[in-house]
Amino acid sequence: MVKDQATSALEVNREFTTAAFNSTAADIDVVGAFDIDATGAISVNSSAGAISVGNDDVDQAINIGTSGERLITIGNASATNTGDIGVKIHGYRKAIQTISGTDTLAVHDSGDIIFVTQGGTAFDIVLPGASNGAHFDFILGTEGSTDVRISATTGLMYGVIYNATAAVDALSGHTFAIFDGTNANKGDRLRVLSDGTSWYVNGWSNDANGITIA
Repeated sequence: MVKDQATSALEVNREFTTAAFNSTAADIDVVGAFDIDATGAISVNSSAGAISVGNDDVDQAINIGTSGERLITIGNASATNTGDIGVKIHGYRKAIQTISGTDTLAVHDSGDIIFVTQGGTAFDIVLPGASNGAHFDFILGTEGSTDVRISATTGLMYGVIYNATAAVDALSGHTFAIFDGTNANKGDRLRVLSDGTSWYVNGWSNDANGITIA
């Protein structure tokens, strides 16, 4: 490890594989940008304390996985202890989409709230291939005069549609759940969830025929 006296740069020569700070505490303060890059994995761990990111009182964004197509994993799904397991996110807001014409959703859209805009032309919103844990929440945001079909191309639909008159439509191997162009009302809602094979649907409508199935 060498310090360049002219530029004050700290260089780690290739023959060294470990840099050790032999003190009870060490700080790295940089004036300007600071990048860490490697051709292999990068790990940040502490054997005796919390690991904090963005814990100073500075109102700047923290960006994680904002470029490329990445699987971001937080938490340990296989943990068996009975304490707090998971993630607490303060100020979290769900992603919103507004769809007013034919569209095909992708798995990475999972979790979005989708406001549906009916118009003068019927159209389909196509679900992605059945993928374990994928879920969507459809809300009719703008009424129109034609049908909007939520379409399952792979993995059939199962579930129930409830409406204001207490009638229930049961989905059992259906392909479409439809915001009806004549009877659907603003605020009618469909929630869908996949187990990787099928789509499980719950729907609520203010009208007996607001949401239909096919």
